[in-house]
Amino acid sequence: MYSKKMIYPLVGVIIFLVNGCFLFEEEKKQPDVATVRTNSYTLPAGYFLYVTVRNLTTETKNVAVWGKNLSTPLTPTKSFGGGFSLTPSLSTPIMGLPPSFQYHIPTGNWRASFSSSKATFTFGSSPPINYGENPSNWTIGTTKLNFWVVNIQANKYSNITATLRAIGTNMTTGASPSSVAGGVAYIFVDDNDWGTRVTPTIVTQIATNFNGANGIYAKLTNILGGYEDGGGPGGDGGVDANKNIYILLHDIQDGYSGSGGFVGGYYAPINDFPTNYQPPSTTFSSMKQMFVIDAYPTLTSYPGFGISTLIHEAQHMINFGQKYFIGGVQEETWLNEACSMMVEDILDEFVPSADRVYVNNSRMSYFVSEPERGLLRWSDDDDVLYDYGKAYAYLAFVARNTTPRIVKEIVSGVGRNKTGGAAVEAALSAVGAGKTFKESIRLWQKANIYNTTSLSSSWTGYRTNASLSGYELRALDLNSYNNDRSSTGPVLYYFRSAKNVFTFDPYSTFIFKGVPTSGSTVTVYISDDPQIEVEAIITNL
Repeated sequence: MYSKKMIYPLVGVIIFLVNGCFLFEEEKKQPDVATVRTNSYTLPAGYFLYVTVRNLTTETKNVAVWGKNLSTPLTPTKSFGGGFSLTPSLSTPIMGLPPSFQYHIPTGNWRASFSSSKATFTFGSSPPINYGENPSNWTIGTTKLNFWVVNIQANKYSNITATLRAIGTNMTTGASPSSVAGGVAYIFVDDNDWGTRVTPTIVTQIATNFNGANGIYAKLTNILGGYEDGGGPGGDGGVDANKNIYILLHDIQDGYSGSGGFVGGYYAPINDFPTNYQPPSTTFSSMKQMFVIDAYPTLTSYPGFGISTLIHEAQHMINFGQKYFIGGVQEETWLNEACSMMVEDILDEFVPSADRVYVNNSRMSYFVSEPERGLLRWSDDDDVLYDYGKAYAYLAFVARNTTPRIVKEIVSGVGRNKTGGAAVEAALSAVGAGKTFKESIRLWQKANIYNTTSLSSSWTGYRTNASLSGYELRALDLNSYNNDRSSTGPVLYYFRSAKNVFTFDPYSTFIFKGVPTSGSTVTVYISDDPQIEVEAIITNL
């Protein structure tokens, strides 16, 4: 541990000494006539140079970066080959719909326009049907309803018939209970999947985990601080005047045939709208507060992942109810997905350890493989798995360094009428973080270098956090996760000796790592764009 500040003759650079490593923070300056900014650094023996290059704008930037007298340390670095094998049998689970369906939302808020004549848009009753109640003497195992579902492979909606298999935690075939204590959901199963892809055992697992005073729904609404449209003690039941949630178990037609990608589940906002509100956009609404869990392969092969998906999709349903119907906004995809994965993290008690979002072979492995991906980016192909990874990693980092309560502030608190970075910034302020949205991103990316997990550390890693009573966020060691270069830990970039141009997505950070080829002084060249932030860290980590 060094005990005094050490001054190096580096032009245009402020030097700090932080916990045994040198932190070089480039001074802000006006653009000059030069097209390249040049900085030289002197490294003590055994130290590495990390240069973080950040684009914290909403524009895509092309930035040239290269170095002189810099060689590649023996750590995972970009442009090297190597295989990528997470869990081969669960390699590409996606939760959600393609953009063409995900954003198929009518304009305006039907509640604001038609609240005085709601009865003409619903098949429910007034007052609303309360949680656990049987709306029309339904009989478990006999009552059938039709649902509109998304056929992803054929790019269309399809109508299926499903049978009621549970009311709350009552799964007794032939029963017609007037109400079920602690019940909050009806479980319907596609008739084509019953007895083959979906069994009574699976229905029992979902019903007992989701319902009850200590079930997923009760804990999730407590964590998020709000309900789906029409839900909660004072809710009117939403589009069908029924407070109960419909969980549809159905083999999502996503092209899965034994290998490759599949969709684990989805929430379709269109179901919250009356069919005749804005046809044809609302024609395929099932007019229910509902979400779909995939029967094959999710429930047949990965029932624990199915439980995690329950949590994930329920957050989307509540998020839409809070932000769209109350806040008047629709959350940006990256943050909506981050919130869903964050509540999976918080409620990991319901999920077997192998299926938790932060474990190896899941979200964190995708993040450490491409930590430079822009935070706002959301792909419409298999690359979206890397977007899930970085979205989860960002909010997991922030929650562990503030409080899990930040998710509540984003969804139903100060961020309810805001989206994206503005929602996060308001939430950071509400929980007393003392950081802006951009500051949190800078610290998040530098955690790829420091990777500390001790309770005494702050904003330098994914530390344990138990500040929300009853829930503990576990520490995450980035070096414990497989990456796509047949190694572990974050995959960084090395300095090329010739000019090399990199494309920076909005809100992306590239981290370059190197050591002197000879001697101790190295030089780094970077395009002189005043909107591109550059920060150099010299450390023995």
